Amino acid sequence: MSLHHFADDRERQLETWLGETSEAVCTLQDMYSHLLPQVLHDLEIEHGLRMLDSIAGRMRDALKKQVDRYGESEDRGRRIVHLAAWRAGRGYQAASDV
Repeated sequence: MSLHHFADDRERQLETWLGETSEAVCTLQDMYSHLLPQVLHDLEIEHGLRMLDSIAGRMRDALKKQVDRYGESEDRGRRIVHLAAWRAGRGYQAASDV
């Protein structure tokens, strides 16, 4: 196998990883926005979710630079995230899919 072949495979895997990771972060933020109204009565939980949402937002912004540069496999990422949520028994459906 040539070095060029390995470079092509590596780029394809990077796009897959970026797609799955960026979709997971977007799904996390969507989940936090759905959970926050339900926990407004408990300030500690609300504060913790807001912190996690902030971290996810910074991750999304950092990943966006890489996604813009290298591209992503968005469809595959979305399928993987929904499959993982379904396997967890939550049946989670993103607001963007409703």
